[in-house]
Amino acid sequence: MVPVSSLHQKPTTSGLQNRQGYTAIVNRFLGYFTKNSIAMKFATPVLSCLLIFFYHVTVLGQQEPFDAETAMSKNCISLEKISPENTYKNRRQIMTSCSNEDFMTRLSPYDLTCAEILVDYFHCDICFNQIENSLTSYDGSTFYFNSDAPTEITKECLSLIANMRMGSLEHSKFLEIMSAEHAD
Repeated sequence: MVPVSSLHQKPTTSGLQNRQGYTAIVNRFLGYFTKNSIAMKFATPVLSCLLIFFYHVTVLGQQEPFDAETAMSKNCISLEKISPENTYKNRRQIMTSCSNEDFMTRLSPYDLTCAEILVDYFHCDICFNQIENSLTSYDGSTFYFNSDAPTEITKECLSLIANMRMGSLEHSKFLEIMSAEHAD
């Protein structure tokens, strides 16, 4: 066993003597550790297992680096554009159990996809493959949908947004744009 007093030696004034003193302390510690066969019998397998584990986790477990933006873009449609009527300066959030491809269904009579209507005209971000079907408004209120079908979710969204304070203006503008396009 290493005496405690030898671990707390006073440093000498010379730099060379200082290094020699610390080297002696480290050598005494390592000497104790390597001479004690019980400690070595325990430490060697544990350190080997930890080294193998960390190698597998860090090297073999990561075939491709995780890119949060790519993962987000695969599961969400989002734009930076914010409605001018929006005093909260955010966008509505739609969570849906449907896939991105499901929201590419055209909704009549508008001849636009569900995603185009919600993202471009009603300032909604859509996150796909979620566990719920809901709309979170500008003020943070959450509304849950009765349907799992993208066209029905879109119709429910339009109905909800049309009855909101800021959403009613967006809905009126949307109907004006649609009627002008169909008049041509």
